[in-house]
Amino acid sequence: MGATRPRPLTATGGDTPPTRGAPAPFSGPVGVPPVGFQYQFADMPSRANHMLVTFVNPELDWAEDVREVKVDSYIEANGRIPMDFVAVGCIDPFEAQRRAYARLLAANTEVTTVTFATTRLGIMLEPYDIIGVSDPHMNWGLPGRIKSIVGSTINLRDPLFLTVGGSYTMALQTREGPVDLTVVNADGNYSRLLTITAGTVPVDLQANAQFALTSGSVGLVKPFRVLTISESEGNSDLYNITAVEINENKYTDADNMTLSPAQEYAFENSMIPARPAMVQANSGTRHLYRTGDGGVVSRIYVTWEQDPTSFTTEFEVFYRRQGAEIFQVRAATGLDCYIDNVEDGVVYEIYLRAVNAFARRSPPTSVLLHTVIGKLAAGFAAGKGKNPWIVGWGMVPRGEVGLIFAMVGKGLGVMSESMFSVIVIMVILTTLLTPPILTTLLRRKNLTQTTENP
Repeated sequence: MGATRPRPLTATGGDTPPTRGAPAPFSGPVGVPPVGFQYQFADMPSRANHMLVTFVNPELDWAEDVREVKVDSYIEANGRIPMDFVAVGCIDPFEAQRRAYARLLAANTEVTTVTFATTRLGIMLEPYDIIGVSDPHMNWGLPGRIKSIVGSTINLRDPLFLTVGGSYTMALQTREGPVDLTVVNADGNYSRLLTITAGTVPVDLQANAQFALTSGSVGLVKPFRVLTISESEGNSDLYNITAVEINENKYTDADNMTLSPAQEYAFENSMIPARPAMVQANSGTRHLYRTGDGGVVSRIYVTWEQDPTSFTTEFEVFYRRQGAEIFQVRAATGLDCYIDNVEDGVVYEIYLRAVNAFARRSPPTSVLLHTVIGKLAAGFAAGKGKNPWIVGWGMVPRGEVGLIFAMVGKGLGVMSESMFSVIVIMVILTTLLTPPILTTLLRRKNLTQTTENP
């Protein structure tokens, strides 16, 4: 999430439209606490859509005049909601109606209020300043931070799923105000690198500068007008900001007494990310992991592919031992991950969901069944001249590592009593059986070597 700030508006009084500059970021994922943006939405049945505007008309010997102003589409949507409006100091019929029309537009289009906390950069703001909000949960652009810029290459602090070759407008925060760049994703789908094709980056750009990517496919930064600014209680480094959305076409529409099409800021593509494809699972020698205490752990290596137009930010990998009641889940930000501490020779059920930048989840993939090729089977890949049975059985014992994970799982409530009992029995058996079996195998090996080399 992030917020962007245009240059301060110029107050001209009355209902004259303010002038303002282009948006520039002023706060982002670091500047906005984890609670993020909080939104409130107006109760539309309470918003007037039919006005009788009263003003003094000099053509009627300065008597009061009353004119009707309404928007039929608003009335059709919410029913007729009347309101009397007095155009104070107005003596022109058109100006009186224009003011009423602007009031109707504001009542029916400026309906979202946002509240958020930001860092001391909030002290730069004043009431009635216009800011822009880039919030992926509301489908308004993709915010992020820049790690470094070398030449025309931008290295992102956090990767984003972007279309390969896709072109975007980057609103970049600088000390001097807003800077717009045109960038292209010349990296893969899961991109950390963007190439600048237009625009100039200031030489004194601050570290971890915030940006917001906008385009017809990722949404646009949404403008808001600041209502209140207050220092956060208990934290002098934070400022609480409350702002209301603005209709940038309001004054033009009021001048023409017409209703223009609403500006769309939200993400235009599907709100649901695509289902991951080509899910594969592997285990065996290549994927074994040696722990710090010298133990060897079996793992399942899962890979998949994803449609880059989904703007996926992470994947949820669900897995369980076949027949178990509860799926466990782990998050992955790339196109692969390991499932650790699996049991040798056991069949696991695996499926995935994609999660996009707007916290929406894809339909699940089909369940993939995978039998773990563990430490014993891996012994047969130990290499020429090695006894595979000795290598394999030497990696079998689970010992205290298995018990620790079992106790943690039971304590968290994700493991049933029956499953815990099975794991404890497995630990005991592998610990007790391995020494005599290894002893027998080693004796046979020594006997064979003695026979071959008397």
